[in-house]
Amino acid sequence: RKDINQNALIELAESIKAIGLINPITVAKYEDKYKLVAGFRRLSACRLLNYEQIQAKIIADSATLNILVHLDENNKRERFTELQEAEYFAAIIHKLQLTYEQLAKVIDKTPAFIGQRLSILKWNAKLRQALINEELSYSVCRELNRVKDNAQLENFLYHAITSGVNWKTVKKWVDEYVEIQEEYEKATQPPLIEQEATASRQGESMNDAQPFQAGDEAG
Repeated sequence: RKDINQNALIELAESIKAIGLINPITVAKYEDKYKLVAGFRRLSACRLLNYEQIQAKIIADSATLNILVHLDENNKRERFTELQEAEYFAAIIHKLQLTYEQLAKVIDKTPAFIGQRLSILKWNAKLRQALINEELSYSVCRELNRVKDNAQLENFLYHAITSGVNWKTVKKWVDEYVEIQEEYEKATQPPLIEQEATASRQGESMNDAQPFQAGDEAG
């Protein structure tokens, strides 16, 4: 997991002091206590401001609590890395037989977010390793994942790591590569009219052929 950035926490505290806590933290009532589900950084920032009370969304339904019992404690770190989060989601979904929608509701995310995270587990192994080693950011890796040819992907991967580029630069690389690939595919594919004409000629040829009768002699 990634440790809390103290400077970012101070900035968040200053923002909350200026405009208030726009998004309440989320807690779950479990037995006689409240368990933090989401909003550790917001809670930490409010503690930094010495706030005694803050707004909180309380989850109390049994189905949600069943999921929360299996959630790791997340009140000591800022957040999971993207890959850790993907592995975590996959484990929870498998263990509790959840849908994306059920998990998304509990952690205050969208089903699309869950799907995006889980897709990391299907990335090229070298791309995942670059993310694990923190050689590239998640945003850069996400752009590189658009390249389906492994050889080309590894070429981009090498240059991205050695040059230390940001995701915007990598996006330009990939956009240009995808555009060239699409143009090549169009250039090498016969025009639709020609395809239809070829199919028509083949059909006429089959219709003109005379059926071979059992009594016919081979010439």
